[in-house]
Amino acid sequence: MKNTKKKVLVGALVVSLAAIISMGTIAWFSASDKVENKFQIASSKDDPNATFSIDVWEEFPNPADPNNPIREDGGHEYDNVMPGDELDKDVFVKNTGMSDQYVRVTVTVTEGVAWRAMLGITSGVPDLTSIVRGLNTTDFTVASTSYDSNADAFVYTLYANDILKPTDDKKQIFTDVKVPDNVTKEIAASFDGNFNVNVVADAVQTANLGDGLSGWQAAAAAFNTVENS
Repeated sequence: MKNTKKKVLVGALVVSLAAIISMGTIAWFSASDKVENKFQIASSKDDPNATFSIDVWEEFPNPADPNNPIREDGGHEYDNVMPGDELDKDVFVKNTGMSDQYVRVTVTVTEGVAWRAMLGITSGVPDLTSIVRGLNTTDFTVASTSYDSNADAFVYTLYANDILKPTDDKKQIFTDVKVPDNVTKEIAASFDGNFNVNVVADAVQTANLGDGLSGWQAAAAAFNTVENS
């Protein structure tokens, strides 16, 4: 019987944090956050139970029940955010399918030129930890960084260090977006109205992929195989 190998790639999009910069006597920030979860399910024709899907979302503290955080799927708004504030952005990813998966997370931060000015650098891509807090380096590795000059955006590619199994708990990616302390009126003026922090999660099956490698290198090789086959 012919052995047909199938490769399945699914994706989920979440977390669009929009921060609006206003100018006045003192530069200040107003931010709104819209969360939109999208995930695709792909099933093998030969095995209808071989379902692959990935989900990403964010959670916020629940004042009424600290042990039961609020899951945000419809959006969260911030008002009168000041320079130096840390904006809650507790982002999680989970394997919601039935098979083991490699996971890739892409974090895109727009308004790169203005971010450089806020961070006091003139070129290059800042470390992701200078923009977000609580980055989970135990479960994820930042494998590459780049600057998209057309979009004026920093792009960070992370891979899960271990295979995500359907039985695994959710994995936290990071906890906050940090607004730099020193933001002048001139820096605020350099923003094109707002900035966005977007998080996209992708998953691919582990079967027949990533052979001979381990950790995030296996995940990177698996995605490379699927996207170039």
